[in-house]
Amino acid sequence: MTADYNAARAYAFEYMDQRLPPGLAYHGLSHTRDQVLPAVELFCRDMDIARHEQILVATAAVFHDIGFVRRYSENEEIGAALAASILPDFGYDTSDIVTVRRLILATAIPHKPETVLAEILCDADLVSLGQDIFFESSMMLRRERMTFLRPVALKSWLEEQYTFLVTHRYHTVAARTHLNEGKEKNMKELRQVLHCSQPSGRVHE
Repeated sequence: MTADYNAARAYAFEYMDQRLPPGLAYHGLSHTRDQVLPAVELFCRDMDIARHEQILVATAAVFHDIGFVRRYSENEEIGAALAASILPDFGYDTSDIVTVRRLILATAIPHKPETVLAEILCDADLVSLGQDIFFESSMMLRRERMTFLRPVALKSWLEEQYTFLVTHRYHTVAARTHLNEGKEKNMKELRQVLHCSQPSGRVHE
């Protein structure tokens, strides 16, 4: 039986849409559907990844945040287990499911990808660092963290975000090509905000 990626993707999106908890301002369905998955597809094309491997990393992208339906912290293990239980119904064989599980587990922060496919997925998971939506996404993530974890002052949050940007490196040439310039721009603007030399309407409580 051939893996039916399109059906698995549709199932996962509906599952997340119906079951993700309220308050996931950042890790909602749109993060997976509109950010991570398109980035995975773009990087795979740029890197001439074989079709079967494209399907596997795209499947992992689709399922990588599904674990949020059960818990917030360390949700990757839950997501990997859910994917492993769901994918046989869509024709995925055992070896492919093992690969998908490992890819999902690789998205735990800090990212430590051990394969090219894992590098692609990890880069796609942080695509917003190099996009114009960085500040909007950052404020959404802060709001989400305050809902599920602990309060954090805006200045402290911005300092954490700046440190993350400075220390982060995209793993693939494709991601660096598409995103490094935007990431540098976001880092510069965030540095200016922290030094109060350029107030930004994109940063708010």
